[in-house]
Amino acid sequence: MKVVKAKDGKCCLTQVPVPEVGPREVLIKVYATALNRADTLQAAGKYPPPPGTTDVLGLEASGEIVDVGPQCVNGLKEGDK
Repeated sequence: MKVVKAKDGKCCLTQVPVPEVGPREVLIKVYATALNRADTLQAAGKYPPPPGTTDVLGLEASGEIVDVGPQCVNGLKEGDK
């Protein structure tokens, strides 16, 4: 899958494997995303990501749920947009 990561102080599009969904997570096929100021500051090394998050940039996204972890109990299901 394609993601935006920081490289040499810039935001760069790169290819990574599709992650496996965790027990309390959902996997979303993203149709649209955006980078904001926090993302550009993070890429420049001026805004650390919160502990436990990935290095993939982009705080906003919309799309379709394609996988749901077995411990998700909030009613989300595959196909939800």
